Amino acid sequence: MNLNALLRFISLWARPPKRVEVSLDGVDWAAMSEMSPVFVLSTGRCGTKWLTEVLKRDPCMRVNHNDYPELIRHSRLAYESYEREPRLFQEIIRAARDGYILDAARRRQTYVETNNRITFFSHAIREVYPNARFVHLVRHPGDFVRSGLRRGWYHGALHDEGRIRMSDASCWNKMTDIEKIAWLWNETNQYIENFLATLDTSDTYLRVKVEEMFSDVEVGVGICELVGARVKRRVIASMLDKKINRQWTGSMPPYEQWSAEEKEQLLRYVPLAERYGYEA
Repeated sequence: MNLNALLRFISLWARPPKRVEVSLDGVDWAAMSEMSPVFVLSTGRCGTKWLTEVLKRDPCMRVNHNDYPELIRHSRLAYESYEREPRLFQEIIRAARDGYILDAARRRQTYVETNNRITFFSHAIREVYPNARFVHLVRHPGDFVRSGLRRGWYHGALHDEGRIRMSDASCWNKMTDIEKIAWLWNETNQYIENFLATLDTSDTYLRVKVEEMFSDVEVGVGICELVGARVKRRVIASMLDKKINRQWTGSMPPYEQWSAEEKEQLLRYVPLAERYGYEA
């Protein structure tokens, strides 16, 4: 299949679901590049659902946590191949998201996506939507790894198809589950750091530690200011104690209770923890 045929296939396959009625007739495609959608970049399992619920309190925000298509496999492909085929991934993101962003604009809303699968499309997003803004969510690596362990990551689940892996297969296959998920945490955040370093100004993005987002109302206010959401302080404050998308399955104890050996496995692969001020 040549590139043009592939792009036509993606365009048909990736149309918004029937509940979103969007006409692309007469669209000024040049004007599309002037829109300012917001994308939350993260490893996942770090408060994206909570942030979604906060921003939804403003009806002028069109907030989506897992828009269709979710881009599960394509996320990993973007991580592996964007530099070789940038245009392909730019067209994928256009086919998958133009309709939603256009629909939001016609309703005078700002499109916000909190789906972590969008993270490895960040370079493509910047090319397609030059005025896009970004929020980088960071969570303690021990807590993130624990969540992944409790969910059985890298053990054949559907979403494992979209999880990145070390290119050295021989090394990867010898790693423990803790080491694999710790590597995932560091590699994803490093990817985000490298992308943010390419932005012209710091006012197009905000880095947020999830622990502070859940404890300090001013952090939530800062996110709303970047996004342009009008959510009152008292509303954000009332949601600080709400555990949205809390995980109940799995028996792995909290990070503080891990053995010295388990913590050592994590420490081998999370050099960014110190930069973010986490005591791993």
